[in-house]
Parts: sequence; structure tokens; C-alpha cells
Amino acid sequence: MITTLLLDALYWIVWVVLTPIRALPMATLPQGLTDALGTIGGYIHGLDVVLPVVTIFAVLSLILVIEGFMFTWKGINWLLRRIPGQS
Repeated sequence: MITTLLLDALYWIVWVVLTPIRALPMATLPQGLTDALGTIGGYIHGLDVVLPVVTIFAVLSLILVIEGFMFTWKGINWLLRRIPGQS
């Protein structure tokens, strides 16, 4: 029940924040970029037979998020140690 309430609240917060973006006209990508993305997708699909590329990208993304969080945490702690009167 609490989880449902929190998820509903998060949904409505995101919906309210994105309301101005939804009011904008639809944007389209240039044809060259669309073709390039399709070509890259074909190459990745060809590699996926040998290597699970999507899984590797997901794991690397997770590692980068964790490392970024740790870097931010260390930076905040470093700044807090620079405040006079704190040890």
C-alpha cells in the first residue's frame, strides 16, 4: 500500500514536471542520424551472436552510476571537512 502510494506520487510528480515538454511540437531526427543509428544497431546485433553486448552495456552503465555516486559522495565529504570546526 505504501509502495503503491509512493509510486503514484512519483508518477504524478514526473507527469507535472514533463507537462511543459509535452506541450512542445513533435521533433524529428535528421534522416542521416536515423540511418546511422540503424547501422550501429545492425553492427551491435551482429556482435550480439558472439558477445552479449546489451548485457555488457547494462553492466558498464551500472558500474559508471555506482562510481559516479561514490565520487560525488567523496566530494561532498571532502567539502564538509573543509568547513571550520568540523573534523
